[in-house]
Amino acid sequence: MDQALTLINSMSLILTLILPLMILLVIMVLFLIDKVRKIEDIANSLISNISNIGGTTINSKVDPSFLGVSGKNLWDTIAEKNNPQNLSENDIDLLRSKFRPMLEKHLLDLFSTGLSDARNGTPKSIPKTEKSYTTLRGEIEIWIPSQAHNTVYNTGFELTKATDADVSRLESKLMETVYELFNSIKLTPPDSLIDELMTKAGYGDDSEVKNLLEP
Repeated sequence: MDQALTLINSMSLILTLILPLMILLVIMVLFLIDKVRKIEDIANSLISNISNIGGTTINSKVDPSFLGVSGKNLWDTIAEKNNPQNLSENDIDLLRSKFRPMLEKHLLDLFSTGLSDARNGTPKSIPKTEKSYTTLRGEIEIWIPSQAHNTVYNTGFELTKATDADVSRLESKLMETVYELFNSIKLTPPDSLIDELMTKAGYGDDSEVKNLLEP
């Protein structure tokens, strides 16, 4: 009987000692879990900030010849509205020369989308102002101001059903928009681009429509 009481007392003593330790261990584990979560949140925040320098998302696929600038930041840089990468004048001039063929391609694509939508009977659906293109060295996002963007698309759309009186007005508006775009980024507007756009719509020098109208 005495041995049983001694055993019970010993177990009670052991439990009395272990229980506080277990409670303390649980508290420490919960504390550590909370700290780990906070550290993880801070790390994610730092990664996000590093990956978005000056509003430009760093992407390993971005064409390096554009010096890490893309989208609206690319436009703002060559228009000298903003320079998040602190590029030199020579670098900005280099960007302009790289940007010119991409801008011409973007305008052709945008105009063609308007033509295609109208010819297919699709309701007007102006694309996003920013579009990604693949180059030989990666990808680049091209952005232009929304007013010019909408005008180019709408002109393509409206030319498919334009009357003779409307064609001249639409072509004039298209030329004005394209010239303003190029001038705003200190590039010489390409006359050939307007001819190419109008030819796509069936009103260029080589278009069947114009040939049929000529005596």
